[in-house]
Amino acid sequence: MPYTPKMMYSGQPGTTATTLYTVPASTTAIVKKINICNTTASDATITINFVASGNAVSAANRVTSSLTI
Repeated sequence: MPYTPKMMYSGQPGTTATTLYTVPASTTAIVKKINICNTTASDATITINFVASGNAVSAANRVTSSLTI
């Protein structure tokens, strides 16, 4: 299976749980790296979940919780 690098999201996420990327049908996505940068003068907090299709955001699919940047 060929590997095609892809930027899944670029920009400033909102303040509520939001879908930033959806894997297309009949496709597998592998997240190899996540870069986070806070360009403001104050602390920012981020929580990341990888949610399978049909599921909801929960502690069970959380990758990082309330990480201060």
